[in-house]
Amino acid sequence: MKAFILGAGPSGMSLAWFLSNNKWEIELFEKQNFVGGLGSSKKMYLQDRKIYLDSGPHIFHTNDKEMIDIWKENFSDVFKEQILYSANCKGENFDEFHDYPISKEGLKKNNIEFSQLNNSFENPFNYSNYRDYMKARVGEVIERKYFRKYPEKLWGIKTSQMRADWAPKRIEIREKLLHFLLINGSLPLILDQVIFMNL
Repeated sequence: MKAFILGAGPSGMSLAWFLSNNKWEIELFEKQNFVGGLGSSKKMYLQDRKIYLDSGPHIFHTNDKEMIDIWKENFSDVFKEQILYSANCKGENFDEFHDYPISKEGLKKNNIEFSQLNNSFENPFNYSNYRDYMKARVGEVIERKYFRKYPEKLWGIKTSQMRADWAPKRIEIREKLLHFLLINGSLPLILDQVIFMNL
């Protein structure tokens, strides 16, 4: 069997690796002169210092035991395990750090008013668009600061033009600062650490 795979990003390279391990003949096509796609790193020089500019996802996490075993068995040289906390970098000089996932504790730390928070999942079809839905969920200040620019960058359209039901169940305002793999206040049963690979 032979497969032609377009794109040497994380998905294309993963597919090529799995198929080649199952005796497929692979031709992998990439239009860039580097691999990695949205998860690539590029070497650059800044003020005579060598740096690596990462783009896209560089942390891959799972609580799937089969996936964890594959990573440990085959990629131990680039494999690390850590519990990580994350933050969004904001501000004109990229000197403002906002903890993510969003929590009341983190909002308070950044002096952001959150009296309008509503963590209940209302029917999104009661709202004409994603932006109005989020304003009802978190108030206009938090909606504008956290739920406008990134979705527009990610999906390529204004949140006022998105349907209200695009991602409401992924939005939760937590009480405390917790690491981003916690689910309903508990660590995943299989693994209590973030798994990531440096590609």
